[in-house]
Amino acid sequence: MSRKSRKALRREMVRITSSLDKRWLEAASSQICGRVGEILDRELGDQIEHVLAFFAHFPGEVDLSAIIAKQLGRRQVYLPRIESGLSMRFFSISKDWYSQLEPGPFGILQPRVEGAKVYSTTEGSRTAAIVPGLAFDREGNRLSRDRGQYDVFLTRPELVDTVKIGVCWSLQLIPAVPADSHHVMVDWLCHERDTIRTATRFDENF
Repeated sequence: MSRKSRKALRREMVRITSSLDKRWLEAASSQICGRVGEILDRELGDQIEHVLAFFAHFPGEVDLSAIIAKQLGRRQVYLPRIESGLSMRFFSISKDWYSQLEPGPFGILQPRVEGAKVYSTTEGSRTAAIVPGLAFDREGNRLSRDRGQYDVFLTRPELVDTVKIGVCWSLQLIPAVPADSHHVMVDWLCHERDTIRTATRFDENF
């Protein structure tokens, strides 16, 4: 797929997702949060101590509020903060997490720096990252919003063993998303109808 075609697909996905019914979004987000929770608590369990999530979602994106609140009682949760260009760092949040957010670039909420702990990539093998996207395929390829922050952050060598969990709506699952070496792939994919294990790198005992 050409760069022009990728742009067209992005525009189409933004158009579709931004027009979804609010009540449907709430119900579908709840289903997705439940599926992500099953992966974190049943499939991964004690292997994971840190969760990188996102909250300040764009219109039509999955609302992860429920899984964030649930995981805060079990693991350390971090939310992203855009700092400059494609630079992104994750900062810890605690129980009263919504009050710890402030407007960032484009008015998007992000965690405050004061009193927060910066996520260390040395914890990569004990971390699960919940990753948004405009489109995914069953192989784990992902179409981003073209800003590339997640690709830059999650393709770091020290995060090669981080479990990446993509979240989307079933209508965002397409036959094939073209991928380059700098694009992050997901190991699991959750939408409101199904959970898909995309990774082949895990052994049978994972």
